[in-house]
Amino acid sequence: MERHTLARSARAALLAVACATFAFETLRNTPVAAAEKAEPSEHAQANGVVTTGAMGITETVDQIMAKEKDFAAWDPSMGYRIFGEHEDIAFKKRKKQSANALPVSSWPVTAKSVATMLSGSGANSHREGGEGENGATGHHGSAPHLPQGLGFSFTGNTITTDGGVLPPDTMGAVGPTQVMVTTNGRIRVYDKTTGALGALNATQESFFSSVLGGGSNFCSDPQVRYDRTSGRWIIITLSIPPSFSANRVLVAVSSGSTITGSGSFTFFFFTAAASGELCDYPSLGVDANALYIGGNIFNSAGTSLLRADGWVVRKSSVTGAGPIVQTKFQVMTGAGVGLFSPRGVDNDDATATQGYFIGVDGAQFSVLKLRRVSTPGGTPTMSGDLSVSVPTTGYPQNVTPQGSSTSLDAL
Repeated sequence: MERHTLARSARAALLAVACATFAFETLRNTPVAAAEKAEPSEHAQANGVVTTGAMGITETVDQIMAKEKDFAAWDPSMGYRIFGEHEDIAFKKRKKQSANALPVSSWPVTAKSVATMLSGSGANSHREGGEGENGATGHHGSAPHLPQGLGFSFTGNTITTDGGVLPPDTMGAVGPTQVMVTTNGRIRVYDKTTGALGALNATQESFFSSVLGGGSNFCSDPQVRYDRTSGRWIIITLSIPPSFSANRVLVAVSSGSTITGSGSFTFFFFTAAASGELCDYPSLGVDANALYIGGNIFNSAGTSLLRADGWVVRKSSVTGAGPIVQTKFQVMTGAGVGLFSPRGVDNDDATATQGYFIGVDGAQFSVLKLRRVSTPGGTPTMSGDLSVSVPTTGYPQNVTPQGSSTSLDAL
């Protein structure tokens, strides 16, 4: 009797996983917890708030580098500059596990991985490239995928060259001949064949000084992309005033695909937060039509998460002289309904006509939220939430690095 009961339970579990598998492979509205409001239909199109900003300011790279002498070089004796991270503890504690979370450690789900899960043994053998579904080695019966071999490597930005800023928030992108590295302290470009430092080697503050908004402001959280559809480098960062209020998103677009002294950048900005608010954790996505910039909006103290916003910047307005045209959408409420920390999505398809934001569900673990942007190169509209259930997730653990007794905050 016990053996038959276990067999029925196993079959029921397999059926449940098969149903969850079907649900996972479709973009749909996930049933939400009773405390969460029903999300808008994915087919409903919301209008954003369109704002036309200032004209761009163009400077050659040589002019940018000439300004460097006006910015004091950092010396280790000055100590490190610590940029505090913003975190709403109460918001994090309210988050619940989705009822549709898949109890598996890898995707796609197979009969073998479900059997392994039900047996409670060898939990990592399948994921780590053990025997596959067809008896072969590797994932799902295929040969294991070997890592790509490393070619040329070189040392990029370091804490001493970056101005001693912690955390560095390191970002990078690769163009046809160069690698650009942006950190909280510095923007540099390197030859990707030799590693030689190129024409641009500036602090963020001197690079963006024409749109910084105040001499006491500092830059934080840079993002960089090489846009293959236009052959331009696109950089964004935040300008943070002493009040930590009403800060700007700064945008720089190169004149071409190779950064030289005679080449130029055109600089733009828009105000991302109202008085008493601070935009933090920005993202950048680029496609043929627009820039997709997301951010979390906190109170100026950085202790309360108010909402999350997404801005669709008309690309044609920043690849020329301007003015910059951006459309703002609220993508998450203060209660966590929607996309937490929305990420703009990159797309190199030159024929694309729609854009996207993606993020984790602000109220539930194990759910991704997607928003589709229509007519992004004109007057964009945005869909409601499209939800995707994923294998069970949770908050990451804080990790203590080697040689330290202080844990790194996983946020």
